[in-house]
Amino acid sequence: MAPIVIFCFNRPAHTRNMLASLAANPEFADSDTYIFCDGARGERDVANVEKTIAVAREFIADPARVIVSGTNKGLKRSIIDGLDYVFQTHSTAIVLEDDLTFSPQFLGFMNRALDEYADQPKVAQVSGYSFLAREDDACVFLPTINSWGWATWKDAWFENHPAKADTEKAARLLKKRQARKQFDFASAYPFSKILHDQLYVKNTSWAIWFYFNVFTHNLVTVYPPRSLVNNEGFDGTGTNCRNASNIRFKFRNESFVYPSTVKFDPKVLKTVKHAMIRERGPLRYVNDTLWRNFRGFH
Repeated sequence: MAPIVIFCFNRPAHTRNMLASLAANPEFADSDTYIFCDGARGERDVANVEKTIAVAREFIADPARVIVSGTNKGLKRSIIDGLDYVFQTHSTAIVLEDDLTFSPQFLGFMNRALDEYADQPKVAQVSGYSFLAREDDACVFLPTINSWGWATWKDAWFENHPAKADTEKAARLLKKRQARKQFDFASAYPFSKILHDQLYVKNTSWAIWFYFNVFTHNLVTVYPPRSLVNNEGFDGTGTNCRNASNIRFKFRNESFVYPSTVKFDPKVLKTVKHAMIRERGPLRYVNDTLWRNFRGFH
């Protein structure tokens, strides 16, 4: 059973909902679970940080597995440090944040997929979240990552580690319009702008560097045919998800087919592209396209 690695900060209600939904998975009781609690940014955070730590300790019997930071690291540093720590003793990890809730079949799917694709070097990540709502039960492969409920292997993490990103290579990619379009999942999502902002220290995304490495190594993520994750963080409380409609799916009893051949289905790629564009909305899609095509790069 893969260890569960959870990152939380100052949202005790979200943390409780997340852990309660996870506990409804039968595999939870037999999983080693680590919860990394980030420290307060200042006095305004102290009470909620302490409440969040208390919630974590309600669900985790081993006090050594609730790891509390004495400083505020931020999400990027927390995730990198936490996974580096867990991978000292484990070969896989399921990685979660405090604003997610899960299908009762989430952990079963994640563990089975980690086993199925452990010897597939082209697969860098397993995702529990999906834009898809397919009637077909087959998992699909996509050339992009996900940060809303995911898993990976020790070797894949360190081979694509955010700290190993080649910033000069990233700058060269951003100067090529066709490369920006490809990096943006065929123009569906503004990954190139996020990468640009990260290069010039306008954001602190760990995921964009992991994705950049996965992209440049021509690797893929395996996704379920329907989402097993809901994001509850679009309520103004999060750092990266603020004041938008929740991304919600109705969970059901699932069965999954795990293809043995790693290949793309053009119809699925098209469906996901359109779903990503719909989620962005027409105005943001137009702005993303203008930025991608006409922005002057350093």
